[in-house]
Amino acid sequence: MPRIVDLRMSDEEYLQSLSEGKNPLRQQLYEEYKKLLLSLGASPQKACQVAEILTSPIALWLNRL
Repeated sequence: MPRIVDLRMSDEEYLQSLSEGKNPLRQQLYEEYKKLLLSLGASPQKACQVAEILTSPIALWLNRL
């Protein structure tokens, strides 16, 4: 069953992001993970690295299973 996610953007903004080759869902998840990791005491560099891994295409695919 599909999941509805509020990306806090209009349909036009979403389509614009997709046309630019960006993935709005991945970008939002990346920012949320980075913010969480920073709040848990990770360095900014490590937070970015781990957030990148957690939002990689394979990780997002595995999350759907």
